[in-house]
Amino acid sequence: MRPFKLCLYLVLLGLLTISSCKNITLITKKSAVDWSTPDIPNLNILSIDNLRLRNYGSEFVWLEEWQRKNTSYRSVIAAYMSDGLRVYARIDIPNKPPPEQGYPVVLFSHGWVGLDNAKDFDFFVDSESSQGQYLHALAEDGFVVITPGWRGHGTINGINADGIEFMQRWDNATYISPIFYAIDMLNALESIQSLTTSKWGHGSINIDLDKVSLSGHSQGGDSALLVLAIAGESSMVKQPISGASIFSGCFLPRLKQGELYSSMSMSPQAFLAGDGSWTSSASSYDGQVNPDFQFGFPADWIGTPNPPDWTWQNKMWSTSTVKQAFEKKYDEMYNTLQKNHLTADLYTLETNNMGRTVIQHPNHIQAAYAATSPIYYPQYLQEPLALHHSDRDYYSPSKWNQELVQTILKSGGSAVNFEYPGNTHSLTISQHKWFSENYNQTGLNRMITHDINWFKNSKK
Repeated sequence: MRPFKLCLYLVLLGLLTISSCKNITLITKKSAVDWSTPDIPNLNILSIDNLRLRNYGSEFVWLEEWQRKNTSYRSVIAAYMSDGLRVYARIDIPNKPPPEQGYPVVLFSHGWVGLDNAKDFDFFVDSESSQGQYLHALAEDGFVVITPGWRGHGTINGINADGIEFMQRWDNATYISPIFYAIDMLNALESIQSLTTSKWGHGSINIDLDKVSLSGHSQGGDSALLVLAIAGESSMVKQPISGASIFSGCFLPRLKQGELYSSMSMSPQAFLAGDGSWTSSASSYDGQVNPDFQFGFPADWIGTPNPPDWTWQNKMWSTSTVKQAFEKKYDEMYNTLQKNHLTADLYTLETNNMGRTVIQHPNHIQAAYAATSPIYYPQYLQEPLALHHSDRDYYSPSKWNQELVQTILKSGGSAVNFEYPGNTHSLTISQHKWFSENYNQTGLNRMITHDINWFKNSKK
């Protein structure tokens, strides 16, 4: 969907005015953009349609092999160039002989790490986390698994990955950093063929280039869906993707992410009923309704959702109301955009006739952000896609997973949705009964089993 057509689509949905569509431009292939710096001349260069016009690719360079407890596969750390930045990737290589056609490949987009922890990112080596277990299971089953660390992530032999300045600039309320991580994933995707040549330096790897799948978790699910949209259906990307899977993906429209994630993490009003109690709904047991209710379940780590039982939990909330949370998040977003000369405008907050706080963004910001949100581009999401999620994870609400599947199906694509009741963001059962209630089936193992079969059988 070209930017102007997207604009008209959003006009029909009532999200934009027709005059704002005049501000949407397409950057041509010949446009001079220095992708090695975090400077953004305008938001339009980050649109999906513009990123589909770009070239990507590099070569993986073997750096060292990590000693592991496991002997069914080797874990190698490699470097590659992503838009002039030297970044790292973990590559798991099975020890057993490859199939006749070569090893299948999974390119994995990991979850959020954050600026403070990025330099110490360990690529989940010998990790018991959900992501570590996922990577281990795929490699044990015979997949070559490639996990790019992204720009600014990881330190190898005392040398930090390039690009920490991108995180310093954009890993914030603008929700722009996942777009740059998607670029790192695309450069890795287009580098996979280098593993099959002598350039790899430690013996070429027999890879089936027709069986390259994509996977992502959490924020990495946002980047993975972007990769699918940018690489799909007649783009400049050469390496085909045979299938994809995302678990607990944070792929909501970018402005909606800021709205939901900020309120749920900052204000208890976002998940409490009208009388301030917790019922997992907007209504209290006596019928009082919270008009600014966002989602029924906070993260399980708060221990208890019942305010009378809170002790240390009271210190976790930085605002008392959803409106204040919106103000804090969007003040940060617009201050950053203004500082980088990307807008001179501001958002506004209104209260509708139901008493709900409503955010109004300038038309050009709405249009530019929508143009970076792959959920609006189902015509490019035609590779087989599986979505895995809990029914009580506000980072990846069932509603958005279900709507994405239906949108892709209506556009002629292939997508399936798997919901795991009572599971956490990591697709595990919480230790807290209020969160998982009577559920005892961990989704993680079922998701892993499904994905192994999904990747083996998916075809472009």
